[in-house]
Amino acid sequence: MISFYDVDHTIDQDCINYIIKYIDNYILKNRCCRDYPNCTHPKEQTDANLLHVNDEYINIVRNDMFDKFKMFVQDDKLNITYLKCWALKNRGINQSSWHQHSLKNSDKEVSFIMYLSDTILGTEFETNNYTMITKPKKFTWVFFNSDISHQPQIGNENTMRYIIAGAIGGNYGIY
Repeated sequence: MISFYDVDHTIDQDCINYIIKYIDNYILKNRCCRDYPNCTHPKEQTDANLLHVNDEYINIVRNDMFDKFKMFVQDDKLNITYLKCWALKNRGINQSSWHQHSLKNSDKEVSFIMYLSDTILGTEFETNNYTMITKPKKFTWVFFNSDISHQPQIGNENTMRYIIAGAIGGNYGIY
């Protein structure tokens, strides 16, 4: 299942501008992993703790993400066991990078994406029944089951693309 939700009105362009500057600073101190720069995933990626910081605008984004997550799983009584969230910035990719987010233990896992900047490059999804490419839309959350294979759409842009992505594990909802 893949669903789209507009962000709350509290996430406006000023909030997005702040988040982008925050990511530019955060990524320098909180690199993707211990293997950086010899890792295999995108180099301009933060660690998985972006939404764990205490910051006014990060709190707004995190609260909105959880509101949309509750809508996606159709459950208000959430038993969340983990939240991973990272930011990526790049001008695109030139090769396939299909992946799924790993499930921990017997938890269910839901993934999410929010485009923070205007971009023509969306996210490709592939299942046994279909392949689709999202039309990237700033101020929109994309939620999907973590076992759906996905990748950034292949291509390049002149400007930097900023994306928040993550996964929530736990026992909840309808899927």
